[in-house]
Amino acid sequence: MMEDKRDREDYIRWKNFAEGKMLTKNLIRLAIDGHQQCEEYCISRDSKKYGVGKDGCACIRETFPTPDHYKVYREMRRVYQEKESLLQLNEIIYGNCFPKEKEEKDGEKNYYFV
Repeated sequence: MMEDKRDREDYIRWKNFAEGKMLTKNLIRLAIDGHQQCEEYCISRDSKKYGVGKDGCACIRETFPTPDHYKVYREMRRVYQEKESLLQLNEIIYGNCFPKEKEEKDGEKNYYFV
């Protein structure tokens, strides 16, 4: 229980007073690859009394020196994912998406999309 409270205090300090630097290339790499948060139960994130939620749990605070870094990451990640989706859609619409004969088995032609 004491750890929960201490984590909550760490979160408040990080949220209100944190200072730090992060290399731009690291922030860009995270925006492209995504930040992996805890998948299972995370006491920092999920504690009913002292949990700080997904945007302030310990794994976020360990990666991003300040909330502003995290905010920039989230926006960069959103833009990256949006652009990736548009590129994929563009590939489907205008790229090589017409059916081609792949091979013939037992007299049947199999098709695939390139």
